[in-house]
Amino acid sequence: INAEYGGMYSIFFPVLAEIDCFHTRWQISIMKKPRYFAPFKLALWLACFSVTMVWFAFRHEYNIWPLQVFMGICVCLNIIKSVPLPNLKIIAIIMIMLFIYDIFFVFITPLFTKDGVSIMERVATGSSSSKQVFDAPMDYKPGEQIPLSIKIPYFQDTDYKVCMPIYGMIGFGDIVIPGLLTGYAAYFDTLAHPGATKWYYIITCTSYAIGLIITYGALIGMGIAQPALLYLVPCCLVGVLGTALKRGELHAMWTGRAGVAAMRQLDVDGVD
Repeated sequence: INAEYGGMYSIFFPVLAEIDCFHTRWQISIMKKPRYFAPFKLALWLACFSVTMVWFAFRHEYNIWPLQVFMGICVCLNIIKSVPLPNLKIIAIIMIMLFIYDIFFVFITPLFTKDGVSIMERVATGSSSSKQVFDAPMDYKPGEQIPLSIKIPYFQDTDYKVCMPIYGMIGFGDIVIPGLLTGYAAYFDTLAHPGATKWYYIITCTSYAIGLIITYGALIGMGIAQPALLYLVPCCLVGVLGTALKRGELHAMWTGRAGVAAMRQLDVDGVD
């Protein structure tokens, strides 16, 4: 809950901070000592906290999904902007490690669970087995779900929808991890090519979209939950690395600011 309302507050604060009255402070006296507080900042905090409490109170209701999507997007954006990574080397290591982690918890853990359901799927759906919906739908009882995913319901009518709403889900990690690469790509574009078209950013976003399409294609084709990072990580890394290699900037992108400085020095030496 703290992450949810904290994410909303962190996203809206910079926007509202552009309004002069937002920084207004009122003076009050507590034990004959002057104290100051910002009423509009307090109002923002209360609004964010109230939205989170509304979601918590109605989290099992079908129509609450738009609120969870909104809060989830705020959390993901807050994480991406709060964790800037300095170079592609660190991002690639993190992405590859989580690539392996995602595959293990989706495809390997079912071999060790009694009902054959992956730990990742159980956490995402709040159910001991998603197969309950299809094998014995009338016995299905939804469990608590950790709000670490964005879920959007399928709007077509199905027989199973009577017993349980069917959702399409994507975990926060499947947004945040490629988002860190996307943020770095935009940073590198600005650092290495100020004022020019942000090609690395465009390529990364396009690669992410292609990865999502492949993910949902695999989901439909195989009929089982898919580890999205299995498809997103290769698509995003190949897109960025391929672009950097073609433009002769692989070393600069791999090492970050130091590499950009070296690249600029080479350009100056070449001009001389």
